[in-house]
Amino acid sequence: MKKFILLILFLFTVLFFSSSKVNAQTGADCSYKNYEWESYRCFEVFNSCQKACSDKAKGSYLDEVSPADKYNACMKASDCHGKTQACRDQAWADYQACKNADKNEEKTPKEAAKKETATDFVEFINGLPYILLNPKVETVKVTYLDSENNGQLKIATDNDDIPQDIKELFEKFKPMTDEEFKEIWNSRPNDLATDEDRIVEIGTGQDLKKGYWWSSDAGAVISSPSWEDIKFKEPIKNNNTQKILRMVELDQGQLEVKLKDPEPQNKFGVQGDFFDLFVIQTHFWISQSQDKKMAVIGVYEGEVEVKTKDGKTVKVKPNEGKPGVVVVSQKLSPVKLGVVGLVLVVIIGGVVLLLKKRGRKRK
Repeated sequence: MKKFILLILFLFTVLFFSSSKVNAQTGADCSYKNYEWESYRCFEVFNSCQKACSDKAKGSYLDEVSPADKYNACMKASDCHGKTQACRDQAWADYQACKNADKNEEKTPKEAAKKETATDFVEFINGLPYILLNPKVETVKVTYLDSENNGQLKIATDNDDIPQDIKELFEKFKPMTDEEFKEIWNSRPNDLATDEDRIVEIGTGQDLKKGYWWSSDAGAVISSPSWEDIKFKEPIKNNNTQKILRMVELDQGQLEVKLKDPEPQNKFGVQGDFFDLFVIQTHFWISQSQDKKMAVIGVYEGEVEVKTKDGKTVKVKPNEGKPGVVVVSQKLSPVKLGVVGLVLVVIIGGVVLLLKKRGRKRK
């Protein structure tokens, strides 16, 4: 009987943590979420194709054919964008066919596309369900660098638990200058097309930067000390609003971006472990802790919108010449912590009773 009770408590714990998000993929084959999932899988088609071309393009700019030209030729020959678009078109066609067979669907793609904010894309690119544990973001604080305190990061009292290494990184970080940006920007390829993105490596070692261009006058210069933690996502176009979103995924570590794009409908973003960031024209820096529980974002130009996984949104911009700073921390909900503690106490108590009972029987 006690074993049965322990099993029920364990199942209750699992269901409690998974109830908020686990229903994203539960048998609703014709749901819009299912279409998002199938479309999300098409990213892998692009990523594998792009990686193959990046590997083929390795070399020196002193070679007869430069790495950029090799990459461009490979992307065109491999038709990476075409294959990915074909995959997404098929996912859309399958969704429409399924939708027509089920007239009782509650939410149509047209209804979902009526929103015109950058947060529409968050649901699309995060189509994967979060299972078992979905931590709640409890702290979103905006502050500014205090020039009267030797440039030290000024932290709110409830953010005193920010890891010292992240504070030190921010204090030591030297943002890209306008001269550095112009030098890299002016080295962009001459044959940039408006229908194809291009990523070009500039420099080596710790000085390595990447130019990410999508037209002759639009793109971003990106810097990071750990490129293995960064992944370029395939651009997403909203056919209803004609907005294009380009995303970079940051697993951990640092990332600096300086962006230039004259088209306001285009957006650029960074996908973190527990937050998403969206910009139009700006210069910003991010440091995400190794345990993925805290991130510090500094905004040097323009405006950045930060959206946490639990729906909180904050906009950050410089203030009177000082970089705007947002600190996002991730903590487990006190309610869930209480339930976990209670269940663990009951389980441990049950185990102790069982062991005592067995010990008496042996005597």
